[in-house]
Amino acid sequence: MANLRSAKKDVLFFVNEVISDCYTFLCLHPGKKDQEAAAIIEDAMALGENMFEQIANYPRDNAKAHFKQVNQKLLASTDELFQRISGLTK
Repeated sequence: MANLRSAKKDVLFFVNEVISDCYTFLCLHPGKKDQEAAAIIEDAMALGENMFEQIANYPRDNAKAHFKQVNQKLLASTDELFQRISGLTK
């Protein structure tokens, strides 16, 4: 995540992947744990909004370090969401 444009693309990609996986789960398991899957989708959307806010308000003097921190937070948060999706199948 080196610049503003690629940072936004990364956020969109990961959030869309989480939402896509939730919808896949809902299609494969109708009526099972719908509320939990909906909660994960809401959390993914909130994560995306939060990340966009952090990207838009980056410090001009230390942008590279800020984008690196945002990238690490994005990866950790989406990993946690994917873990929650995996937990739905158990």
